[in-house]
Amino acid sequence: MESGFQNAIEWMLSIQQLGGDAGAAFFKFVTFFGDQEFYLLLFPLLFWCIDTRLGIRVAVAYLLSTLLNVSLKEFTAQPRPFEINPAVGLIEEYGQGMPSNHAQASTIIFGILAHHIKKTWGWAAAILIAFLIGFSRIYLGVHFPLQVIVGWGLGIGLLVIYVNFLDQVEAWLQKRSLTQHLIMATALALTLCFTIPNGDIIAASAVLWAMWCGVAILYTAGIPFTTAGTLGQKIGRFVFGAIIVLVLFEGLKAIFPDEGEPLYALLRFVRYGLVGFFVSLVGPWLFTKVGLVGER
Repeated sequence: MESGFQNAIEWMLSIQQLGGDAGAAFFKFVTFFGDQEFYLLLFPLLFWCIDTRLGIRVAVAYLLSTLLNVSLKEFTAQPRPFEINPAVGLIEEYGQGMPSNHAQASTIIFGILAHHIKKTWGWAAAILIAFLIGFSRIYLGVHFPLQVIVGWGLGIGLLVIYVNFLDQVEAWLQKRSLTQHLIMATALALTLCFTIPNGDIIAASAVLWAMWCGVAILYTAGIPFTTAGTLGQKIGRFVFGAIIVLVLFEGLKAIFPDEGEPLYALLRFVRYGLVGFFVSLVGPWLFTKVGLVGER
């Protein structure tokens, strides 16, 4: 396996040399569209301004995909290229290498959007974006080619499950009471956090729990939120809401303990949970109160 890693690194160094500074700059830009920060803005945009149901679907798909990805990384425990040869690493990254979460998440997320658009150009764009994001991880030296290929494969598998079983799962969930939703969400989050006490598992579990509970309360409480409204209202609620999301996400990160310090796991769950609750419940409620929501 070591020789395989070394051969892959030599090939990666050769394509980096071929692309030069322009290639590095381009793929650093491309890889952002697979970063956590990008999805942190994409989910509220969909949920608040375009299609709430689509926003829920995309967010849940991403979170479940992340939980699977991080679990597999813990199991496989493969290194990243720059850990073997620092010269190949053009950006900083952390965690295990197999499989690539950027490749996996971009495949299912942009695949879901293409499935929603139902146009040939949508699928073409989704395939191109997922390919570029996955390849960017190879070019930047944070994943081996096989790690990216496996990520793409898992993303395709999850997308197939989504297309074939989503309607049945949603129909079943819609029949559950608020209490049942709260119990299921809490049980899942606690099970994941105590089974795999990894920082990324804690974060994804917290957002999934908060959004599940928040959406359930949003619909049962009769909050008159809708994505309808003028362009100004939509821009207003996205900008206003995104500022609060970023303040919660980055502000709490600055004051909460780092990994290894006391209460890290608990406060990481709190931080990500607050973001999830704001996106799914507090934000929509607040928008209705300040006149940023149009009539149904």
